[in-house]
Order: sequence, then structure tokens, then C-alpha cells
Amino acid sequence: MNSEAYHRVPDTAETWKVEGGQLIMKPRGLSINWGNHTDHWRIPQPNEDGPAELLNVTWLEVGAIKDIDPKKSYQIGFRVSLSKTWMDDLPIYIMAKRGEGGNHIARKVILGGNRPLNQEFNIPDNFVVKFARGDSSEPKLHISLFECWDMHHCKSGLLIHHAFVKEVN
Repeated sequence: MNSEAYHRVPDTAETWKVEGGQLIMKPRGLSINWGNHTDHWRIPQPNEDGPAELLNVTWLEVGAIKDIDPKKSYQIGFRVSLSKTWMDDLPIYIMAKRGEGGNHIARKVILGGNRPLNQEFNIPDNFVVKFARGDSSEPKLHISLFECWDMHHCKSGLLIHHAFVKEVN
């Protein structure tokens, strides 16, 4: 199976939009591993608002790319909710890197615990990224949410409402 068969590429009609003082990318504009399979993900239809719902995957990977000013700092993350309890000991990671081959910065997030179901929250809390000037000359910021080490457990119940990027001082 080639990678296009299971990897959902971003819908080019979906663009970054300003909402609440930050730039957001709705689920149709995200790159989603296994997103082309309806038994793994429920993706909103074109012109439909709503989250992408993780139904059943072992390899979780969702990403977005945004052009940025490399001299500035940005808060990044994903707006999510849970439709069922997440495994307490299964972390996910939010990663940022500038350019295709740039160095990455990652933050570990625990979704389990006492989080209320069906209530939206940002992950991670206050993740600000600033890259060294020599890190990359490319202005593309790649952000991703992933968990790919626990291949023995299927993940489900995560709803992704949008990715966000916010310039900070």
C-alpha cells in the first residue's frame, strides 16, 4: 500500500483563519495519518464544521504547516476534546520544527487523568517556540501531534477541533 492510500493530505481549500487572536487550521486542512480510512477517522465533510474524530488507530499523527516570521516567537498547539477516557500512561507529543530538515522541539502531554469528557481544551499548555536564527532559513513552521510508540493499543476517542499558532512577545 502506498502512503497516499492511508495518509490524508490537507484540503487546499482550507486555509489558516484568524479567530480569537490566533491563527487556526480546521481539521480538513490538517495532514492526518490514516485519515483516508473511515474506520480510523471521522473527518468533517467540505463546508461542514466540526472536529476530526479518532476512531481507531495504533499510529497517531496529525500535522499542519504555517509560514511564519523566523525572528518571532509563537505559541502552538491543538484544540481537542475526549469522547472517552484516554489511557493514563499513554503520552502524546506536540512537536514544532522550522523547515523540512530543521531541528525539532517537542512537548510531552498526558491526556489521561481527570479530564472531563466532551469538553474542549488546548494541548499543550502554553507551548512557546522560538528558533535560533541559524536553525533554518525557511519560514515554514511544521507542527504535529503524535503517538507512535505504543503499537499494541488502539487509540480512540480524541477529537481534534483545530491546530493553532499565535504570535507572542
